[in-house]
Parts: sequence; structure tokens; C-alpha cells
Amino acid sequence: MKKKNTIADKPEFYFDKAQQEGRRKETREGKERYLYSYEKFYVCKKEDKTTINIPVRIVVDAIKRTSKVDGQVLLIPKYECKRYVTSLQEVTEEEIIDLYHSHATSEQFHSEIKTDMDIERLPSGKFSTNEIVLGLGGMVYNILRLIGQINCKLETGKKREVERKRIKTVIKDMIMLASKLIKHSRKKVIKIYKEEFQINIFRKIYELTYT
Repeated sequence: MKKKNTIADKPEFYFDKAQQEGRRKETREGKERYLYSYEKFYVCKKEDKTTINIPVRIVVDAIKRTSKVDGQVLLIPKYECKRYVTSLQEVTEEEIIDLYHSHATSEQFHSEIKTDMDIERLPSGKFSTNEIVLGLGGMVYNILRLIGQINCKLETGKKREVERKRIKTVIKDMIMLASKLIKHSRKKVIKIYKEEFQINIFRKIYELTYT
């Protein structure tokens, strides 16, 4: 699945076609949105110089705006057209668009593993060693992701609810928390500065993990 480049296309043409052949989606006042799909054949050349026709499905998301979200009326209507090329046939247009957006989200997860956890360059030239590093990295990533999701649920008082946090933020707020390990009365105690802004959330996560 991929998103087709529409720079050279005329969005007005696709909007008129979608208005005739597609179905309308309920949106706000001043915005019209239509979805429809059609089939097309792509000609591919093989190594033996023969050609083959591959059927694909193209999903069109056409939008016309006559006003902005705040109610400001536009002098000239603004058209927008997005096209998605896919081989999936038994799913709706909405599911195709959601799958494409999920693909973009997964790319963000890959970016976190490479940059935030610094696993972009593997340390060894041996596959077996790199396999161990990737396995440990995946386990650590899942633990940090779980801490981040718990953190989002425990945070309160924000104007907008946070769905997820980057691994870099979790490491900075939870893992690199200024603390000290103290041995007292044959016990090991973690001492944290009382004015630390994340101390309450850290305590709750610690209790959920170790109780």
C-alpha cells in the first residue's frame, strides 16, 4: 500500500468525479468530503522483457472546503485530493485510509528504536551477536512503552489527553530521574528529591510493578 503523488493532478477533477460516483462522508459545515475507489492495471516488465498487467485498487479521498474551522468563509473554494494505491479488495475506503495512517505510526516507532534508543548502528559484524542486541532492545523497548502508557493514564490536569509518549520522554522523565540508592537497616531504598515533578507518577508505577 502506498500514497500516490498528486502534485501534477487537478483536485477539482477528482472531486467532481467523486461527487458523482462516490459516497459522501458527514463533516462540518463548509466542508464536503467524498470517498470512492476504482480499479486500474499497472504494466510491469519482467527480467525476460515480457510484460504483465497487475490489477490494483485506487482509493480517492476528495475534499472541498468553502470555510475554515473557525467559520471564516473562503473567497475561493479549496480542493484537496488524496489517492491511495493498494491491492486490498475486501475492505472499505475508510479502512484503507486508517491502515495507511497506521503504517505512518509504525514508522515513528521504528524511528524511536533507532534514534531514542541508539540502535541505528548494530555493534557487531556477526548476525548472531546483532540478533541478541535486537532481542534485548525489543524487550527494553516494550518495557519503556508500557511505562509510557501507564504514565499517560496517571497524568491528570492537562488540557488535552496524551495518548502516548516518545521513548526519549519516558527515559528523561522516568529512567533518568535524579535518585540515590541507599542501604539502611539491611534494606535497599531509592531516595528521590521530594520536589521532583514526576515523583508521584514514579511511585505509582513502582507500586504497580513490584506489588
